Amino acid sequence: MGYVQPHRRRCQRRRHRHRKAAPNPSLVGPGAPKVKGGYDFVGDAYNANNPGSVPKSDPNPLDCFGHGSHTAGTAAGFGVLSDGSTFSGPYNATTVSSHSWNVGPGVAPQANLWIYRVFGCKGSSNVVDLGINRAVADGVNVISMSLGSPLGGTDDPTSVAAQNAFNDGISVVTSAGNEGNNAYLVGSPSTSNGILSVAAMDATVPVYPGAALSLSTGASVTAIDANGATLPSGSFPVKVLRNADGSISLGCNKAEYAGTAGKVVVTRRGMCARVARAVFGDEAGDAAVVMINNSSGLPPFEGTITQNPDTGEQHNVTIPFLGVTSAAATVAALNAADGGSLTLSATSVPNTNYKFAAGFTSGGPRNPDSAPKPDVVAPGVSVASVGMGTGAQAAVMSGTSMACPMTAGIAALLKQEHPAWTGVQIKAAIMNTADPGLINAYNSRLAGTGVVQAENAVNSTVLATTPESTDSIAFGYVAGSGDYHADKTFTLTNYGPSAATYDLGVVLNGSSRGAAIGVSPSTVAVPAGGTATVHATLTMSAAAFAALPTVDTFVVGPGAVVTVRGSIVASRDASDSAADHRTLRVPFMFVPRGLSNVVAGAPGVFNAVAGSASSPGHDLSASLTITNNGIHTGTADLYTWGISDPRETGAPMDVRDVGLQVLPGAAFGVSDSDRGLVFLINTWGQAANQSVNEFDIPIDTNGDGVADFVVVGADLGKVLTDAFDGRYGSFTFNAHTGALVDAFFAEAPMNGSTVELPLSPSSQGEWWTSRARQPSIRTRLRSPAVTSRPSPPERRRPSRSPNTCPSRTT
Repeated sequence: MGYVQPHRRRCQRRRHRHRKAAPNPSLVGPGAPKVKGGYDFVGDAYNANNPGSVPKSDPNPLDCFGHGSHTAGTAAGFGVLSDGSTFSGPYNATTVSSHSWNVGPGVAPQANLWIYRVFGCKGSSNVVDLGINRAVADGVNVISMSLGSPLGGTDDPTSVAAQNAFNDGISVVTSAGNEGNNAYLVGSPSTSNGILSVAAMDATVPVYPGAALSLSTGASVTAIDANGATLPSGSFPVKVLRNADGSISLGCNKAEYAGTAGKVVVTRRGMCARVARAVFGDEAGDAAVVMINNSSGLPPFEGTITQNPDTGEQHNVTIPFLGVTSAAATVAALNAADGGSLTLSATSVPNTNYKFAAGFTSGGPRNPDSAPKPDVVAPGVSVASVGMGTGAQAAVMSGTSMACPMTAGIAALLKQEHPAWTGVQIKAAIMNTADPGLINAYNSRLAGTGVVQAENAVNSTVLATTPESTDSIAFGYVAGSGDYHADKTFTLTNYGPSAATYDLGVVLNGSSRGAAIGVSPSTVAVPAGGTATVHATLTMSAAAFAALPTVDTFVVGPGAVVTVRGSIVASRDASDSAADHRTLRVPFMFVPRGLSNVVAGAPGVFNAVAGSASSPGHDLSASLTITNNGIHTGTADLYTWGISDPRETGAPMDVRDVGLQVLPGAAFGVSDSDRGLVFLINTWGQAANQSVNEFDIPIDTNGDGVADFVVVGADLGKVLTDAFDGRYGSFTFNAHTGALVDAFFAEAPMNGSTVELPLSPSSQGEWWTSRARQPSIRTRLRSPAVTSRPSPPERRRPSRSPNTCPSRTT
């Protein structure tokens, strides 16, 4: 069975000085038991983020930090028994339960592997397509790629190459991304039509080992014992690592742990790998390390910690690595315990994320057309698989990188059972037969058709496909100004030996928003070896469009989008008893918006406001008429400055108009003497999520022709944590020092062409309130150059809490 696993980017350079040596043919090559071939297209030093970086290929595809080894083991590993020996079979229903394991078998343990390395030790890559092309040339059957770029579309080189591989008959499976649940974040190449996009869920255990921290202040805190280490007995001093400003440190610098031997060290999550803190603390001789999570829940279970993923340093952690929530009471209790002491006692903690979509899994729909993505969901939290550098032990990782190879393994099983099937049939079988009932709070925007089911996929002989190979119904984004109707089709194909009869129905996943979704016929017969066409229709009245909530960012919420979603479900008719006629699901998604049409008339004459005389003059006022001829409620704001630019490309970043608004300080939560400014940018093109764009406004506060501050509109997470999160922010930077001096949420509706960027002038030295020289303002913008990169094990970084901006729309 051909199977290919491209590698993640990171590695420890010093560990692979033999990189240019050809791999041992007993381990990699036609005569090897598992890895039948491969190639390194890049070398250790390659990083596409560096303009001068040049790939240096060699024949050894060994990865750096074990990400590729871990995912390959999940998909197709033989398994390692508890005595350290490689398991050689047989693989059957009792294999797992009848043996004791260090590393369990992969999903398709009899599949062969070809390994292609397309990332250096860090950074990004522009050569993923080379690995895909080589895999196609080598004749693999399944390509598994735990990599991607957020806010993905279908036209970047990696997406095109992946789609071409699918068109050649190969099953291509990729991770959906780890940028979080907000809209339009799902990453390419998983966003291409024929590519199976896999989200992640927590399928671990309902209860984890925990620790009760009894503090000398009298307070008590409950933590997850994230590595399952034995808790030491006795009383231990508490040491909270501090930043220069007194806040709790991230603990990402090994030097911070100097002098902490025998103490329980408290840190905060962010920037570096979670378990790096455990490595540093263990090396320093700490009694335990406590990490405060960056969300309201507990951090994930890590399992045995054997290395620092940031450096590749091998180290077996023996001390407890304890994780607590970011609840204010918990943080306050730990802060107050600094310099005091605590005792530890074993307990258990509920896994509140059990059977839910992972908080890090990237949300759909697809950018820019709002087609349904991701396609399915698979376990991706605290997954145990091959641990590079551990000898014969497992490593535990989390991410959609882990969910992807589980699904790719199912694709390999399908190819084994149905050798004549191509990627078309394999993708449909996995999507059609996934089970939404196995995930809590099921949301198809995050989890596709549901949890992958290997047995159902392998045994299903009737498949539902769409003409463009998405195997989903994309009603797309519709800005409605009247009644709307759409008709889509999909095909049922019977590959089995007996005729099938299916009853068809619509199952909504959330509100219909007044839309009516139908399917016809309601019952369909599909002869053996034959096909049947099914119609899915959507109708929405003008009144339903008018009743939709506004798409304003602060109404639907930053990062959110209004959707109508669900599945067309084909269930075996009561007259059909064939076991291979499994229940089939075809997801649909519709992103509606009611249109207003707000038009401003000509302003009247400006007149002095009575009683406003002061130095240097009077306040002036004028009036104008605002008319809305649309079906939906609209709002209007007034902006001055009125810079316009002609249409050049129509792309999402092609600026049309720019304006400036001055508001009383109270609107920003400050004194009216401070005021507040809002820059408006309107574009000729439309963006599903404005995070694909960056707008920069240099401000010259002293008139010397040099920018002193820059107002930047960009993705909030990318600026604050270097990881996209699908929310748009307004940031003010000191142009001379690069320091961030102001941050707000921006008004940036999904599928819109307008953004509003607020700022407080006082953050720039009160140049407005002190009546400094009128600022000279220019605009420039760029789309972020987001190259394909792997989806790393989930390592969330702390988000600085931006100030909130009053809700206003244009």
